[in-house]
Amino acid sequence: MQKQQVVRSRMGVYYAVAALLTAAVLIAVNVLVRSLPSNVTEFDTSRERYYELSDTTRDILSGVREKVTVYLYAEQDGRDSVLDHLLARYDAACPMLEVEYADPAYRPDFLRKYTEGTIKKNSLIVESARRFQIVGYDDIYLTETVANASTSSYESYTTFNGEAAVTGAVQYVTADRVPVLYCTANHNEATFTDSVSAELKYGGYTVADINLSKESIPSDASAILIIAPEDDFSAAETDTLRTYLNGGGRVVLYTDASVSTPRLFSLMQSCGALGTSGAVIQEGDAGHFISGYPAFLSPVCDDSFLTQRLGSGLSLLMPNAHPIVASGAEGWQYTPLASSTSMSVCKVGENTVAGPFQSAAMVQNGAGGTAVWFSSANMLYLDVSGIDSADNVPAFTATLDQLCGKPQTVRLSAKSTRVKPLSIPDGAVTVWSVMLVGVVPAMIAVSGLLVWRKRRNRA
Repeated sequence: MQKQQVVRSRMGVYYAVAALLTAAVLIAVNVLVRSLPSNVTEFDTSRERYYELSDTTRDILSGVREKVTVYLYAEQDGRDSVLDHLLARYDAACPMLEVEYADPAYRPDFLRKYTEGTIKKNSLIVESARRFQIVGYDDIYLTETVANASTSSYESYTTFNGEAAVTGAVQYVTADRVPVLYCTANHNEATFTDSVSAELKYGGYTVADINLSKESIPSDASAILIIAPEDDFSAAETDTLRTYLNGGGRVVLYTDASVSTPRLFSLMQSCGALGTSGAVIQEGDAGHFISGYPAFLSPVCDDSFLTQRLGSGLSLLMPNAHPIVASGAEGWQYTPLASSTSMSVCKVGENTVAGPFQSAAMVQNGAGGTAVWFSSANMLYLDVSGIDSADNVPAFTATLDQLCGKPQTVRLSAKSTRVKPLSIPDGAVTVWSVMLVGVVPAMIAVSGLLVWRKRRNRA
């Protein structure tokens, strides 16, 4: 009896020790797992892979050699979960990048260093020793408007642009040099859409306006942008631009067949490119215009820096473009960038001239002065009307990159947050209805009868 009590006592101690060891192992494993980065312990099962970093982003992060801090401005219980998970992936992917949380409830003066105003909650501030950039919540979740051909209406939907915004900001704050672009003002120029502005911001550019009638061109200007002016430039303004170009300056110009700016065209003529009046109409070659809209050209892209940077499959869409030809100005080299086909025409008054016509061109001089001219003012604004704008915006950023001596701007696509409804064809609906309503119940009934008959026979 005493021996059995000893055995039971030893077994109790053994079980107790085993339970303690098991608990210790489980606690150690739990601590170890919690210490691992989220990219190891968490898996992105979302359809759009919201939290996954692209190879492009990983390549950029691998080249970061200075400390970068990303502040998430939000209360602890009000953080956007998708953005929070994405930032955890950045933190794990780059040893030089650190994510911190700025809770306004505990750090009410946090924003004073960065802005005099306020920013939305779940906005980001990306900072290095060189500079900082505010990534607004509206830059992370973009609202897009597209046309619905079936209903002849427009639909708005939201896309998640987190990776593009954060990666662009990291590039901006770590860049050795930030190009400064000056957009001419005071001629009713077009303003950039939100999507184009975002491309410039996260492409590492600083954009400012300049009134050439009152200001000289600053020494830090990387390029002057003239975007769809509706009013002509003065003689003094064109003289300023001519001096700037002759001295090695760079200009990007967008014009339109429906707008007359003779002094601006005269400037370009003196720099090697002559713009002529009339809109180019594509009367054949169906692949080179939008069906039903022959003035919406899809020109042939000549071999140039654009095809070298964006590939031979580059596709542009140029509505209401006018012809551009070489003017033969001394000291300037003319390079065509895009042309209509031989089945295009240009109507000027009662006259009709046969194509092809050049709709985009570049001119250069020996001092490095360069002007790139696109003769379609609406190229950058087609997204407003819901029309596919092909590679128009990439061509714009590639042009800026070329003129400013930058590598190709990284383009990371925003990810849709729309939940697509499950669509089942009518034929499949009929088949599954027959199966579920008729076949399956019949099979169950038959199997039940067979079992009943078998049991009855045994009885």
